[in-house]
Amino acid sequence: MPSKQNKKARLNSIALYILIGVIALAVTGAVVLSLEGMEDVKAKVLSALTYVMYPALFGAIIIAYLYALYASVKYIVKNFSIGHLISTIVVVAALSLILAYGAGVVWEAMKNADTLDTFQQNLIPNVIKTKKELFRCLKQTLQMVGYSSLISAGFGILFGVTLVVTEKGNILDCPPIYQLLDKLINVFRSIPFIILVSLLIKTTRSLVGTSIGVTGAIFPLVVATVPFFSRQIHSALCEIDPGVVEAARSMGLHPVSIIFRVYLREGLPGMIRGATITIVNIIALTAMAGAVGAGGLGDYAIRYGYQRVMMDVTVVTIIIILVMVTLIQTLGTFLERKLSH
Repeated sequence: MPSKQNKKARLNSIALYILIGVIALAVTGAVVLSLEGMEDVKAKVLSALTYVMYPALFGAIIIAYLYALYASVKYIVKNFSIGHLISTIVVVAALSLILAYGAGVVWEAMKNADTLDTFQQNLIPNVIKTKKELFRCLKQTLQMVGYSSLISAGFGILFGVTLVVTEKGNILDCPPIYQLLDKLINVFRSIPFIILVSLLIKTTRSLVGTSIGVTGAIFPLVVATVPFFSRQIHSALCEIDPGVVEAARSMGLHPVSIIFRVYLREGLPGMIRGATITIVNIIALTAMAGAVGAGGLGDYAIRYGYQRVMMDVTVVTIIIILVMVTLIQTLGTFLERKLSH
């Protein structure tokens, strides 16, 4: 009989394969839809994605709801208390109301729909009208998240490692550098992102030639993200057992070797956890950047959902961001567990 651990590992593998398939499908669709010309191919790809998207979305919502219900009941049975019971009832009731409302909206859209196109027009009419703008803004958001994440990762790891190794009593003990870097990180972390964008307008224009659009948003996003990620790296590396570092020092390893063989290797699960949190934070920052001319899903939701009171645009934007965050968080949690000792 397979053990519980084997069953759990098998389920995790299945979930990972499904996640990889969803990501591959989304990336393929985004790439094809972003190409110039090829309108017939785009129409076919969009139609195929639509036929797959709705059943997959509804199925995922129902499965998630049933799993949440099962997990809640199981938790109450094992850890029964009045507080747990009340909180579980509130959560399940809220999920049930949301699911019931969504089912009602879908049913209203289905009643007078004889084709899939009619169903979409009834369900999300404003999104259908602005679908080209939606795909363009989604592409901008992915670009902002991707570029700023890669650049911030390099600087964040550099500054985070520097904070750890220059701390008092560590392998490169240098209090002046530690104090200077620590204070700079605290200062930039305390500045709200909207204010930081306006503060860096002239600097951004001098560096990249513009302060609007995706190009103009990358620099403020990096400046806002690097301090946050540096602190995440610092926290992750501080969790390493000091005895391991002392053992490496007693063996006569060079500080650079200790950094790569001990800190970065032993602290990798914590660094992945910090990277996951940081990427989710960048997604939120890109939405705010849309309010100051950066484009992306934030700009799309503000222009159509807020200013023109198109509720379906707002809901669809929220769902897209929720899916992005869920995929990133799931992948990050999986990698962290795989790499943990």
